[in-house]
Parts: sequence; structure tokens; C-alpha cells
Amino acid sequence: MTSNADSNPLELQFGLLNSLPSDVINIIFSYVDQRDCITCLSVCHDWYNFVPQYATSVWATVEFSGDEPSDDSPNRYRFLGSHVKSIALDEYSDAELYTIMEKLADCGCKSVKYLEFTNCSTVDQNTFLPLLKAMASSLTRLRMTNHKSNVALHHILSVSSKLTHFTYQASSFTYDEYGTYDHEPSVYPSIDAPLEQFTHLAVLCLDTIMDKHLRLEPILKKCPNLRCFVSASSNAYYGASLDRHSAPPYESRAIDLDHLLSWCPKITHLAVNSSYHWLHAIESCLEKVNISTDQQRGIRHLRLCHKYNKDQVIPLLTENQGILELVSVTNEGGGSIGFDCSSIFASLHMPQLHTLEFKYVQIDGPALVNLINRCPLVKSLVAVGKPPIVLDTTTIQKLQPTQALRSLECTHFVLQDNVDLLELLDYFPELEKLKITFSTLTVDIPKILDFLKQLEHLELCQVGVVYNLPVELGPSKLQTIDIYNVDNIGYDLLSVLAPISTLEHISIPFDDAICANDENGLSRFAELMNGENLKTLQFYHVRSVPFTFFDTLGDLQNLEMVEISAPYDTIGRKTIKMRNSMSGMLQLLDKTTSLQSLSFDQMVLVEDQKIYSRDEVLEKFEQEVLNYTFDSAETEEDEEDYLGHQILQCVEVLRK
Repeated sequence: MTSNADSNPLELQFGLLNSLPSDVINIIFSYVDQRDCITCLSVCHDWYNFVPQYATSVWATVEFSGDEPSDDSPNRYRFLGSHVKSIALDEYSDAELYTIMEKLADCGCKSVKYLEFTNCSTVDQNTFLPLLKAMASSLTRLRMTNHKSNVALHHILSVSSKLTHFTYQASSFTYDEYGTYDHEPSVYPSIDAPLEQFTHLAVLCLDTIMDKHLRLEPILKKCPNLRCFVSASSNAYYGASLDRHSAPPYESRAIDLDHLLSWCPKITHLAVNSSYHWLHAIESCLEKVNISTDQQRGIRHLRLCHKYNKDQVIPLLTENQGILELVSVTNEGGGSIGFDCSSIFASLHMPQLHTLEFKYVQIDGPALVNLINRCPLVKSLVAVGKPPIVLDTTTIQKLQPTQALRSLECTHFVLQDNVDLLELLDYFPELEKLKITFSTLTVDIPKILDFLKQLEHLELCQVGVVYNLPVELGPSKLQTIDIYNVDNIGYDLLSVLAPISTLEHISIPFDDAICANDENGLSRFAELMNGENLKTLQFYHVRSVPFTFFDTLGDLQNLEMVEISAPYDTIGRKTIKMRNSMSGMLQLLDKTTSLQSLSFDQMVLVEDQKIYSRDEVLEKFEQEVLNYTFDSAETEEDEEDYLGHQILQCVEVLRK
């Protein structure tokens, strides 16, 4: 007989573990991540054989990446089986993807409910479709994003007959290289023929340029229970490679709304000829919709983009005005939308509406005011006028105060009759986000912050900005201030922002003509700064960063990212190099416990008249900085500033 003293301690440990009820062991392993599960296989022979059966809950979701060779470890496949419900595959070529899919099927991953392909290619559909079918007996959700090849949509929906959600977003070159526009890939007759109807399909999101007659309509005619349809064409506007083909005419890819609703009468969420960011927003929204129990008819979310005429738009809005929750009319191309939207909304009453967006469409001030008054629950309003939206005293006075509006984004707005911006904002006292861009409006930042007590996000672009000092702000909830393409901002603005303890993100471009002679601006900010919640700081057009500023940043416990760039000499057409304190930067890196990245563009590092070369900075980091790496772009010829000092370009300091 073998005594306990002679037994292997690891075997005793496993024997103890195995003596526990299986549900208890399962609970224990639910606290172990996938990497540690694989490590557990090396403990002993028994653990190698039995651990996988106790870790099924940890392996319900798996991700594989072609960029990570370790993902294809043989030990990883020991944990896979019918318990795997979600699989994500990223960055695989055709052959690699088919190999992975075959291994997954061989491991018993045939009850998958969610399958996602990202940055993958499936040119050979005759190989892909049988592999998909082997895994798709229970599949309800399939996503193919940034996909690098055309796909046989009809056949995919057929071999995955239980699909309720399907998303296909082609990569930017797929239209040109693989002809997604006008044909389905050829499929062998041995592959299952397309189904007569896709009765389970409730959500269909397609983001690629497709001919409506040849590709879209044949599918939509088979989807009687479709609840959401997104037809996006983002590649037509954002980076599509159309070298060999020009973009097809709009008329060939715009679904007729009347026909669509006759084929798919249950649609509640509709976005046609939209851009890809809409697709993300809609998919997120649909997570809250229970498609199996929600049987309400009619359009609740409507997003229209590009050239639908008012004969189709007006009836759609009128018929659904009582239940519409979101309306977005957008002309992403920036040209005329084809008709004046003011007339559409003259008599609409949308009591359930919470989001209203107009982008680059024609709507006049009175129509906009009338619409706001008729939509008492609107929380988010985005209005981008083209031509500019004009508001005068008489029009503004017709506004009804609303406590509901939380987010207001105004672009191309004009206030007449010397109307002050605060007169308009007085009707929206609960605003949490305010964005004003490309406008003749003048924004008094201290007054805005003092007036809007709930404001958390302020974004300004190409507007007038003032900040009369001295100023004493009351309590503020501001978390983000993002300013860009705005002139006449000096370091004094920082004195307004410094005491605000809630600030998390600051992005400001300074006017070099104002700041050039203010050498102590950043030091004053450092002395006044609360910054207890500050996470990111971005300053542009800065001539020098002193020791005191770096030192103060080192005390901020939540600071994660700092980005500072040098000013640009518009006359000499060259960047004016920053002169930063070497000891200050080292002090920051020595003190901080949270900083992840520190970046500068075009600078020289100085200390007591000494100018540090790139090699000297590298040596300093190797000797004194343990937790960070230093990197600076090298040029074929070392550039020098006007004093002959070596310039450090594109400097990045990253936590190891």
C-alpha cells in the first residue's frame, strides 16, 4: 500500500478537488480566466484530462486572431465543445479562416449562437458555406465587418436558417476588387439552394454599395418579419477604392420606401443610404428591443440620407408621427438634399420623439422652433443648417422652455437682432452637452459655464470665443472641453478652467500671437489646477513647457494621456519648435502612477542652457526612467532649429 507520504502532492490536490460536487468545482473554475485554464493543463496528467470539463462556463465565449499565433495553440482546442456559444474571428485570410473553422467544427462547436468575422476574407464561398453550415445549426447572430471579399448573401442566410440578426460591412476595397455591387459570387449546385423565405430574420444591416434590383430587393422580398433594415453606403464617401469603377448612380442603389414596407411590413427601425456610424448606433439601440415579444407596428427610428423626395418622406413621417422616437435626415455628401425640409415639419406632432437630427439640409428658424415645441420629450437635437439656420428675437421668443433637452449641437447658426446666445440657451436649462461649430455666434465660455449648471460637455469649432477676466465660477459639472479651429485663445482661459474639479478631458489650441510673450501661462495654470479627475490633456501651439507644469501633472492621480504640439509659423510656413524642460519631464515620469502616454511634436529638450540630442535623451531614459520607453522619429538628416539645436520629432513616451 502506498502511504500518503509517498503520494504526489499534486495528485492529492486533484483528488481533493475531485471529491467536491461537480457544481462546486464548476464555480471554482468560473473564477479562472482562459489563459490560466491552459496553464492548469500542465499541472499533471489528471488535470490535463479533467480540467476542461469543469471550465465550460469560462469558454462559452472565445476569440481567435490571425495576429496572435498563440490563439491556435492545440491546448486551447481541448476546452472547446458544444458549450461554446460565441466565437469571434479576426484577421484571417481565406485559407487560414477555413482551417480555423474546420478545427472548431471538429471540436464540437456546433451550437454557436453568435459568430463574428472581422477583417477576414472568404473569396471561396464554396469552401466557406459548408463550414458555416456545420457551425450554424443554432446560429442566431452573424456579423461580418470590414470584410475583404464579396459574399453569397442568399446562401449565407439559407445555411444559417435560424438567423435573427445579420450584419455585413464590406471593406473599402471590396466594391472595386470583388464586385459586391452587382453580383453574388458563384456557388456550386451542390450547395443548398436559397430558401423561399427568411422567416426568422429580424435585423438586416448591409454596409456596401449594392444594386437594389440585383442584390437588395430579392432578399428583402423574402423577409416578412424584418424589424430593422440598415442600408449603408459608407464606402461611397469614406475611402472607397473606386479606381476601376466610378460610384454607381444613386438611383440604382436607393430602395423604394413604399416597396420596402410592402415586403417588410413589420419594420420599426429603418436607416437607408446612411453611413456606418449609424449602423453602430442602431445595433446598440436594438440590444434594448426584444424582437420576439415586441409586436408594435410602425416606424419608430427613421434615418434617411440622400435625395429621397418629399412625396416619400412626408407620408412616412405623417403616418408614424405618433410613435416616432428618432428622426434623422442627413445629407452626408454636403450638397442640397433636394427639397426644403421646413414644409415637412410644419404640422407634425411627435410626442414620443427623443432624438432629432438635421445635417446639411434646408430648414428655416421658425420651422425648427415649431418642431421643438411639438416634440416635448426631445433629449438630443442636432441641427446642421445649409443654408445657415437664422434665428431672430421674434422666432426665439416663440420657443417653449423645455427641461427635457440634454444635448444640443448647432452648426451654421446665425442669431439676428443682436440676440445673445444665452437668450437662446435660457430655454434649455438642463443641457448637459453643447456643441457649436461653423457659426457667427460668439461664445462667452465663463458665462456659459455659470449659466448652464448641468453642462458636462462643451465643444467649439470655428466660432468666436471670449472669456473676460477675472471671473469666479460657481459649482460646475463640466467634464469635457474640446476646442479646435478657434483663434484668439490665450493661456488666461486656463485660469477659468483650472479650479473645475470635474474636468476629465481638455483639448485647446492656443493662439501663438497671444501666447508667445506669456512665458508663465502654463505655470499659472499649474498653480491653480485642481485636476483631481483629469484623464487627458491636449494642448496645441505651445512654445515651451516649464518644470512647474510637468511637476504638477505628476501629482494628478487619474491622468492617462498628455499630447502637446508646437505652434506653426504661417508666414515662414514652418513649425516653431517647443523648448521643454528635461528635468520637468523626468520629474513627471518619476512621480506619476497613472500616465500611459506622453507625446510631443517638434521640440528640443533643454536644462540650464544645455540642449539634449536624441541620443542623450535615450541614454537618460535608460539610466533614470524604468517604467517608460522613449521613441522619436529619425530623419535622414537631423533637423536643427534656428539656434542649431537638434529637433526631436514625433516624440512618444509610453508606459512599458
